[in-house]
Amino acid sequence: METKDETAFEVLFSRKAGKFFQKLPKELREHVRSRFAELAKDPWHFLEHHEGDDFYKFRIGGYRALINVDLKGRLLLVRIFDNRGRIYKRTTSKICNVQIELGNTQD
Repeated sequence: METKDETAFEVLFSRKAGKFFQKLPKELREHVRSRFAELAKDPWHFLEHHEGDDFYKFRIGGYRALINVDLKGRLLLVRIFDNRGRIYKRTTSKICNVQIELGNTQD
């Protein structure tokens, strides 16, 4: 039986970020999923404050995620997830409850 780590953050994706994630090739999607699972366990090890804005960036190879952190609710809200070259052009995105299972690496 798998136990949930009570100290880990929950990761939620905006609708657009979730769609982008789902469209990635399977192998890349699994790599990204594992990186978000690592992020959930220790976000301050991986996140960098995005200069001039109220969110953080998370690097995954040639991809970037712009994330809001809710410390009280222990949530990481992925506002934008896209290619590195396009990420900073898209700084607003509506948050909705798109959850991606981080613990399971099988589709």
